[in-house]
Amino acid sequence: MIDKTKHVYAKPGEYKAAGAVPAPVVNTAFPGKRLKTKTGGEKFIVLNDLNDQHYKLKTPFRVKISIQDGELLGEIEELELYAFGESETGVLEELRSDLIDLYENFSQIDKENLGETPAKWKQILLTRIIETK
Repeated sequence: MIDKTKHVYAKPGEYKAAGAVPAPVVNTAFPGKRLKTKTGGEKFIVLNDLNDQHYKLKTPFRVKISIQDGELLGEIEELELYAFGESETGVLEELRSDLIDLYENFSQIDKENLGETPAKWKQILLTRIIETK
């Protein structure tokens, strides 16, 4: 049994040593609330920009923020794109980078060489991201 007066904490995302308990999760997605379970509530954020000098968004993406296994998870559901991070800012920066990478990759692939779902993703990206080079 774990002595509750002397916790050995594991950082979110790390494997717990024998006898360690999960560290309290700082819940930046829901300020003022601590999560005691591995999963928690969710909220939505609008991603309005890519913070990149070469690419801009024509229309924003909706990002679902939740907590998964002690870490923040950001999802753009229509692209089945997700990123983990310790903060909302980190999650959003990872998603921005992934969106640009996907856009660049899909821009070089003919639609005929894609399956149904990737072709749908390509269409979404090509209609919502513009190059400003």
